[in-house]
Amino acid sequence: MTTPPTMRPEDQPSPPPTLKQASATYDPRGAQLGRPLYRPRFFMMTSLGFGHLRPFPGTWGSLPPLGIAAVLVLVGAGPTESPWVFNGVCLLMVLVWSLVCVLQGERAEAYWRTKDPSSVTADEAAGMALALIALPLEWGAGFWSIAAWLIGAFVLFRLFDIVKPWPIEPLQRIPGGLGILLDDLAAGAATLIVLQLWAATMS
Repeated sequence: MTTPPTMRPEDQPSPPPTLKQASATYDPRGAQLGRPLYRPRFFMMTSLGFGHLRPFPGTWGSLPPLGIAAVLVLVGAGPTESPWVFNGVCLLMVLVWSLVCVLQGERAEAYWRTKDPSSVTADEAAGMALALIALPLEWGAGFWSIAAWLIGAFVLFRLFDIVKPWPIEPLQRIPGGLGILLDDLAAGAATLIVLQLWAATMS
């Protein structure tokens, strides 16, 4: 009788993944990336997780600073009533998200295996927060006036960030976390300048 050949360990079929393993590698867009998508260390890099949302992750990732600014205005701590509080919080958001982006940018690019990954939206959050500094709005101005300024700032920032007119576009070619960050800070600065000029013409 012929002895059946012994199967080598490397020829053994792989066991099916457990539910926990499958959940860890699940991509909401339907792709199996083979690595976990949601890691606590990237919570700030993804703008509190908003960068995982699809479509348009950059737009989603720009929302947290806008929401925080809206809350400050609603509780009477807007840029007109409490400029030190409002502008201080916006500046703090710029610094925190910029620092996170610079420190974890290269690690995030290695993790997602691409330059400036779409899920990394700390740069959009920093740029959006910069655009909101000294925004000319107050609670007494009325709901629609506040909404107009906030939405205007949001739309204008996203426009600068997407179109990337010169000199914004060359900044994203810088390698590492700085390259991820600087073009969005430039878009936020451009938005800030336009908003302040517009406010000056209305006063």
